Amino acid sequence: MLGTITDRDIVVRVVAAGESLQQPIERFYTRRVVGIRSTDTLQDAEKLMAREKVSRILHLSGKNELEGVINLSDIAQVEEGQRASATLRGISEREARV
Repeated sequence: MLGTITDRDIVVRVVAAGESLQQPIERFYTRRVVGIRSTDTLQDAEKLMAREKVSRILHLSGKNELEGVINLSDIAQVEEGQRASATLRGISEREARV
């Protein structure tokens, strides 16, 4: 995998920067990919997101194949408010710096 591109990447790196949408996508995607395995727990995902300061992580199979994306709103839907809030606080340190 070369990288990922999210709505945030497009807003910050393309729209806000006044870049043309006609440029190659490789100029704008995030090269540092953070992922978790099917055997990991939701708590592992929360800790990883907070530690890496990312609001989305890739869900990978045992063969390193993409199975999905886990984002903060996914966690908020299944976790108690306090745990979801703690994850958000950990992630938001990065969001506030951009």
